[in-house]
Amino acid sequence: MTSTPVTASAELPTDLPAPTGIVLLHGWTNVRPIGHWQRLVAEAAATAGVQARYPQLPDTDEPVVSVWREEVLRELAGVPAGQRVLIAHSLACWTVLRIVAEYAAADLPFPADRVLLVGPPAREVMRTVEQLAPFEAAESDAELAAAIAASGAAFTIAVSDNDPYFPGDAVAWGESLGAEVAYFPNHRHFTIDDGYGPWPYSLAFALGVLAP
Repeated sequence: MTSTPVTASAELPTDLPAPTGIVLLHGWTNVRPIGHWQRLVAEAAATAGVQARYPQLPDTDEPVVSVWREEVLRELAGVPAGQRVLIAHSLACWTVLRIVAEYAAADLPFPADRVLLVGPPAREVMRTVEQLAPFEAAESDAELAAAIAASGAAFTIAVSDNDPYFPGDAVAWGESLGAEVAYFPNHRHFTIDDGYGPWPYSLAFALGVLAP
């Protein structure tokens, strides 16, 4: 299999089209703290005149797969079509992957145009946490790769080398899904406690040519 490109942390995307709308999805136990990089993306989008939806997903401490699925689809339907951007962090990444597989099985295009999955937990970690385990996709990685390829969306997976939720080779896993892999050494789980906070890559990915 041909290796997918690995983007160093300093290499920001500079030629992405302007979004028509942005949906930002947080992870497990996240309450959208002030200063979090996702909140900063939402604020920058508003400044740029782009609609951004950054919902508090229900029951973040005890999430329910079906409820989060419905919320994700509702939020995507709420932003204008054309160049929908979806950015998911941590557990929300698996919510997105499950929807991608579901839509591929139904031969439906995924309702976003470019997707950034940030710090998705490893399958083996998901299985050890009661609240996370139900979110793991039933499909194999090969099946998820086929679903991503059929989705019609451009997928990027952002990973680190010291993410406690992904103790294995996250770059190799992202490549196995056929996504572009953006590799960020020493970024841990991309949380505000890890220093993110302002994260220029997320702004560049979300806003494309409109990024400040």
